[in-house]
Amino acid sequence: REDYAGPRFDAAVDMRSGYRTVNMLAGPVWDGRVVTGVIQVLNKRGGTFERHDQMLLERIAEAIGPALKGPPTRAGGAG
Repeated sequence: REDYAGPRFDAAVDMRSGYRTVNMLAGPVWDGRVVTGVIQVLNKRGGTFERHDQMLLERIAEAIGPALKGPPTRAGGAG
């Protein structure tokens, strides 16, 4: 299990939740130059995450970054 060997992996979370993490891929969600969140996927079916998986996750993160900011507001209050 590749993630259990990682120095930043906390197996206690799996133990408490009963979930079994096999592998994971995570990356930042940006809004311009500001990190607004993190996107993470777990347990790829049929193998380990590869470069094309990372590229897809980055594209998804780019698309959702602006959405995390919420809808644009108009000057002068609601309306």
